[in-house]
Amino acid sequence: MDVVKFGEFIRKKRKERGYNLTQLSEKSGVSHPYLSQIENGKLKKIPSAEILGKIASHLGMSHAELLREAGHLTSDQVDQLLEWEGRIKNDSQIAQNIRYFVELLIGDRDKDFYNSIETAFIERVGEIFRKYNIQTKNKITVSDGNGIRQDIPKQYSDMILEIDNPQFQWDVLQELQDIAHEFHIKWNSAYEVGARQPRPKKLEDIIQHERITYNGHLLEEEDRQRVLEMLKLLFQNRSKS
Repeated sequence: MDVVKFGEFIRKKRKERGYNLTQLSEKSGVSHPYLSQIENGKLKKIPSAEILGKIASHLGMSHAELLREAGHLTSDQVDQLLEWEGRIKNDSQIAQNIRYFVELLIGDRDKDFYNSIETAFIERVGEIFRKYNIQTKNKITVSDGNGIRQDIPKQYSDMILEIDNPQFQWDVLQELQDIAHEFHIKWNSAYEVGARQPRPKKLEDIIQHERITYNGHLLEEEDRQRVLEMLKLLFQNRSKS
């Protein structure tokens, strides 16, 4: 579709939704002059996928559908994206599920091994951000004048859910479930979606962080360190993977 026909298409969809240009600009965050250029076919090329993502829902379309109309994606590619969107919507209310698992993992600062859970959460969700080359301007505020803030889980959830990428959110949700598996945290199965098998456990993590008994006696910190030292001697020829 050329820029003139595409502009006519956008104008038609906007009017169908009952918006004027000013209203569409306010809702989408795209400037009024730029929207006007789109509709009047004054641009040198079709708007970017990012711009289309901002206006799609306000035109009553999915991002994928508008990308297809613009010629950014083939029908097959759009069908694949729509399949992913449908899968997530049908299998779960992903935003609700992510918020649930974030709260489950880091919502209770008095939970056993909270620091270890929080560290795993930050490191592994951060890995997914890096995998998708996503940078966010949101910063987590841990404390203020009143002490530790109670909305830290919400801040993290908001930061995750602001990323308009179903595959990214799906991967984050599964990672959160993996962390819950590994720390033996029980959860409501209604929130479980496509859980992977938990990663192999690290013996050193179990020894250092979990409650362990031997012959009916709870291992103290000194006991744990002795066990770790013995394991190092037993496996001194094993390279660390």
